[in-house]
Amino acid sequence: MKNVEKFPLFGKPIVRTPFSEGIELLHFADTVFGSFLLHDHNYIELMLVMDGEIQVAAEGVLYQVPRKAMVIIPPGCIHRTVVADGTKRYERMVFHIFPQYLEALLKKSDAPFGADLFTEQVRILDYSPENFWLFRNFFERAFYCNHQDAEYQKLIVPCLAVELFVELRRVLQVQSPARLPATNNFVTAMVEYINEHFTDPGLTVDEVLESVYISKGYLSRLFKAYTGSSIYQYIIFKRTALAKEYLQRGVAVLDTCIACGFSDYTSFLKSFKKIFKVTPSQYRKNIQMEAEGGTEGFAHF
Repeated sequence: MKNVEKFPLFGKPIVRTPFSEGIELLHFADTVFGSFLLHDHNYIELMLVMDGEIQVAAEGVLYQVPRKAMVIIPPGCIHRTVVADGTKRYERMVFHIFPQYLEALLKKSDAPFGADLFTEQVRILDYSPENFWLFRNFFERAFYCNHQDAEYQKLIVPCLAVELFVELRRVLQVQSPARLPATNNFVTAMVEYINEHFTDPGLTVDEVLESVYISKGYLSRLFKAYTGSSIYQYIIFKRTALAKEYLQRGVAVLDTCIACGFSDYTSFLKSFKKIFKVTPSQYRKNIQMEAEGGTEGFAHF
């Protein structure tokens, strides 16, 4: 995921550059895929798939994503990209926006809808070639804006964001019913069981498997196929994702550890740092520094 290529129109690379407070724009083009990790975030993610055959595994549901489609991932949704065998290149443009910022922009623009339209479920937009070029053009205009001065960005970025989400709403209203995602009753039952019990330090993989009366080996393979993760990894991620929310609210690190189902601080520290590349204490400190500075950015993700 580190192989970041150039935009074809403007010829300048983007790695991880916020271009406005509350918004981030990215562009990836991978030919070596490795493993796309299970993750979540507290912003809305829009992903325009330029090339490649992929699926998105989200909360035990598999979504087939056509080439040139738009994927909308809501905040708090645990998900992972699965690249199909035989795919030679996976390219996508990605737009992140905090829902609070989007809501403020839409209200200021008197839009007849709110950010909640994009925060409640995963959506796959499969549309006409004209709409693909419309959205691609938006990303390229946003990229151009990123290289202008602060005054220009302050005037143009809100307009671009509102335009984008108005167009997304229009496509959602007129597109044909989306292809039903792949689901499995056994996996759904296991995900629901984990969601209900992951804060219990005594929860084990065997307990999850025993909640569904089928062969354990078969269930383990099935779970990974639909979530992109082992049961154990999924439980750990649920705990660390909740821990991140607690730390953002200012809860003490040790209290967070206990509330999120970790049996001891060492395992909490190890798991949190492995997933988020920073210790819980440092993460909490970063949040506090941003709050004191009056900003909400992407630095701590």
